[in-house]
Amino acid sequence: MKSLLNTIIFLLAVSCLQGKTLFVTASGTGDGSSWLRSLGDLNMALQMVQSGDTIFVAAGTYLPTKDNNRHKSFRIKNGIHLYGGFAGTERHIGERNIERNPTILSGEIGANGPEDNSYNVLFSQGVDSTTVIDGITITGGNANGEGEAGTRTRCGGAWYMDASNGGDIRPNVRNVIFKDNRGRDGAAIYCLTRAAGHCSPSFLNCSFLNNKADLDGGALYTDTRGQGACRPTFERCLFAKNVGSYGAGLFSRIEDGTCILHLTNCVFQGNAAYLWGGGIYNIQPYTGEYELHLIECEFDGNYPTDINKTYFLGPKPRKD
Repeated sequence: MKSLLNTIIFLLAVSCLQGKTLFVTASGTGDGSSWLRSLGDLNMALQMVQSGDTIFVAAGTYLPTKDNNRHKSFRIKNGIHLYGGFAGTERHIGERNIERNPTILSGEIGANGPEDNSYNVLFSQGVDSTTVIDGITITGGNANGEGEAGTRTRCGGAWYMDASNGGDIRPNVRNVIFKDNRGRDGAAIYCLTRAAGHCSPSFLNCSFLNNKADLDGGALYTDTRGQGACRPTFERCLFAKNVGSYGAGLFSRIEDGTCILHLTNCVFQGNAAYLWGGGIYNIQPYTGEYELHLIECEFDGNYPTDINKTYFLGPKPRKD
């Protein structure tokens, strides 16, 4: 009897550690406990889960809000696992087909057209490397609002990552497409790293397509100040047809902080900067550290340059 009781306790503990799985479909009306009883509201699912929980999201288009409030976003909690690309019958992640079953998180709220779209489709604070986003498309964000530089209304149309005031952002992002997002800075992603914050997202097999910044960082803008540190990594990622004034692909600003970029087997193709750095651009007007590590990366047809070579106010980048 004692042995049986210990076994039951062990199985319950393992179950708790594994976390629960919620199922979401665009037409769901259930409690999310299975595909047949799927939730129809991704925002509700994100509010229900805790660290260690998983959300399976079927093909379809999902909006951050049912009203026209541009400030609302899908908020990503620490330690959750968000997987898209399901038809709605699979039992395991390995059974899904991402290409056939696109799961789209869209900022296209309000009237047709981008002008009144969500400022940020996704928003994160305090998420570590146990957080996984996999197999989705993020599109239609438009951070075209007013306010100070670096604020959510101006930056990060697809995803605003806030690592200010000692915060920490380290999500694992896999098989995600960032496409057709807009913003004044960081049209797709904006990493805010200030006051000793740390932002080190990891991107694997991701695509950044046709994102347009009015100012800098068509695909990604890293803003590192006040002893903050930003160390994003990219592996097998594609940056294509992104637009910005400086750094149409990647833009980094360092003021008394550290920014180290690692890119492996990435492709920069057809990105266009109005001024400099069609692929990658760095500006370092004050003290700080900047490193650029490129391993087997390709640059093709970026305008006017692949990597800025004339406007480094700090150390030159390293290319491995």
